[in-house]
Amino acid sequence: MRKVVLALACVGFCGSYAARDASAQMIPNWGAAMNQMIMQNMAFDNMMHQNAINTGQQVFQGLQDFRARTGHQGPIQVADPNRMFQSIADMQNAFYDYNNSMARNSRVQDEAVGRWIRGAIRETDVYGSPETGAMYELPHHHDVYNERGGDVMPGYAPGGNNLYPVYPMW
Repeated sequence: MRKVVLALACVGFCGSYAARDASAQMIPNWGAAMNQMIMQNMAFDNMMHQNAINTGQQVFQGLQDFRARTGHQGPIQVADPNRMFQSIADMQNAFYDYNNSMARNSRVQDEAVGRWIRGAIRETDVYGSPETGAMYELPHHHDVYNERGGDVMPGYAPGGNNLYPVYPMW
């Protein structure tokens, strides 16, 4: 029970401490260079915040000036809907192309790992027949295999159904 009360008191203290102003504080042990960097970062953040406020005020003032000149009080169309739809479609197509390229890259990497596993660990390779399109995973101790009557044998067979290593085509 004492531990629970102590923990709750600690949480309450930490919560009230964290609720204080969270402005950046100088670090006395890190020297002037670090403090200068923190001050520059704070100045940049303040400048960007002020730029955002100024931009919002300029847009609002421009809309107010437009309404005063034209007397228009309804909604203001700032973009052509057809152009917006085309822009959204272009963005979606770029996103799909990016995802497809990531999937293709993943497949290529997976195939490379598979070739390495076949070659370096299992000491096999994929051999294929240009005539029939049949593919076999065979030991890579020979440059060429041949197929006769459903049997695969090492070596080249003149006029026979020879099997050659299959290399990836990216």
